[in-house]
Amino acid sequence: MTTVFQHRYAYLIGVQDYRFVNKLETPLQDTQAVSSALSKYGFTSKRYDNPDRAEIEVLLAELATLPDPETSQLVFYFAGHGKGVEVSDGEGQHQSVQGYVLPVDAEPGALETTAISMQAIAGAVSALRFPQVLLILDCCYAGMFRQATSRFRDMLDDAEAPLKKIKLEEFDYYTRYQARQVYTSTAYNQKALDSYQSGSTTPVQNPISPFAEVLCQALNDPATVDNRDGVITIAELQTYIHRRLSGLAGGQQHEQNTCVFTLPEHEGGEFVFLTESFDYTNLESLGDAQNPYKGLQSYEPKDAALFCGRDQAVRDLRERCAKFSEHPLQVVVGASGSGKSSLVKAGVVPHLSPKPLIIRPGLDPLASLAAVPTPEGAPPVLVVDQLEELVTQADNRRDATLIPTFFKTLFELYEQKKVSGILGTLRIEFVDPLKKAVEGLRTGGWQQYPVPVLDVDDLQDIIITPALRMGWFYYPERSLVARIIREFRLYPNALPLLSLTLDDLFRRCAGRKDRTIKEEDFVEIGAVLKGKEADLKAVTTASGVAISDEFRQNLLRRFVTFQNGEYVRRRVTAGELLFDPAQNEARRALLEFLARNRLINEVKQSGPQAEFREGPARTGRRMGHRCRR
Repeated sequence: MTTVFQHRYAYLIGVQDYRFVNKLETPLQDTQAVSSALSKYGFTSKRYDNPDRAEIEVLLAELATLPDPETSQLVFYFAGHGKGVEVSDGEGQHQSVQGYVLPVDAEPGALETTAISMQAIAGAVSALRFPQVLLILDCCYAGMFRQATSRFRDMLDDAEAPLKKIKLEEFDYYTRYQARQVYTSTAYNQKALDSYQSGSTTPVQNPISPFAEVLCQALNDPATVDNRDGVITIAELQTYIHRRLSGLAGGQQHEQNTCVFTLPEHEGGEFVFLTESFDYTNLESLGDAQNPYKGLQSYEPKDAALFCGRDQAVRDLRERCAKFSEHPLQVVVGASGSGKSSLVKAGVVPHLSPKPLIIRPGLDPLASLAAVPTPEGAPPVLVVDQLEELVTQADNRRDATLIPTFFKTLFELYEQKKVSGILGTLRIEFVDPLKKAVEGLRTGGWQQYPVPVLDVDDLQDIIITPALRMGWFYYPERSLVARIIREFRLYPNALPLLSLTLDDLFRRCAGRKDRTIKEEDFVEIGAVLKGKEADLKAVTTASGVAISDEFRQNLLRRFVTFQNGEYVRRRVTAGELLFDPAQNEARRALLEFLARNRLINEVKQSGPQAEFREGPARTGRRMGHRCRR
């Protein structure tokens, strides 16, 4: 085994023979079993049986004196009673809950002076210089430890990541940057089982707690947990343990869910257990870097693995799709740039069977519907993307019956069992005319789902998860990702600009061997974005073609439309960008600049209907201001 860490320390506390509270049955056996399991990974364990508060305080101080912390790992394990106590701000105005672990001399009415607060443990660990620290708490209300920390990129309580082999670049990142992780046997409001009945006709108490048993099973079964790469991560432990522990607890009519979260000092690393078979030189490389971000392009079904941050919305829409027999038309509604198309195509479509058909109304909506084939087997869902094209592209002014006829034909496809349901996307400002047409055909036939606003957790998922799945990392993860979120969270419909920025960040860092996106990269990207508007005007000089402000405004206003009091983006066909022959060179220079800097997204098709798709939301507003000038 290649030595990666000079020392591996494990401090294990087991408290069961309490003096003033109910005694427990298994903590001493728990620490013994866990110590034995950790020894197989090179850990030197020190066990504390039934320590009092003073002894635990000495232990916490001792952690800071261990030799060679900069090149070592530390596991801190506690098995015993945990307790949550309501505390106020001193004036009785603001109530909160403080979590405690109970030493052997803890007194129920005086926990502040006889127990150890989880906040104190977090503070002691925060001062340590170990690159990797893992706290394991097997006690009631252990999830309250989260309240003593800053919550960031916590794994979901029921998260189960697919097993995969750890690659060389991933391992380097996990061990290069500081890991401060907490693994708890319960959520913040749950009690931990001390023991369980075996299920036989003659009940026998298990010698260790269910959590300790499953944890030891995982550590003693590396062939199952580590996918034969010699490395067990916390994510892999969670995958192994969660379902098994839930099953054990459920058999006792008890709910108990493990949680994983991080301390404020966490830099994005990952605590790893290295088996005896681990050899660093055997780790495989990730190979050529792949861009995990789409820029201005919408996500397609093939991009499902990289589409993140919309888990709840996907679940909601799948439930709606399961009820097409009640409401055959479901319309996903949102503002320009809210991610409607991506949500449906990359979030929902991959979960539907048979494979859905995806169309857009385009210039001839009825022809699009006429092309829907008769299915050979079960009818598929029909996805109608960009329903606003019934207004913005189709010639509905000459034919006032176009929109009602389109929806009448849609419902006929459903009634003829050519499709099992209809799932559409629509910009919110076009709801009224389309809803009116549908309700004129079927009362209650219009069912819409508004795209939810992204919260902080969603944005973290959008930023971090696609990168991790492609073997890329942010450093320092906490502050960099928080900074990106602050920049975009409160900006209206900023999702396209966020996606463009993430794409720019990756392109800037794509050649790095360590696959790390750093904070200074984001700072530089911000400067680049601010400079692009100036560059847009400067490109006229570089092209050698005189471009007047009037012409520039005339061109840029094609990419925006004024609706509901603000400028919004729109798709533009090449046919709309034809000018006087004398201005064609100027047109070409500007469009090439916009496409090269990904301020517009060019979709190449044949003929005059080739599209230059819209740029990000902020670009649209800037273009709108230019148009007014």
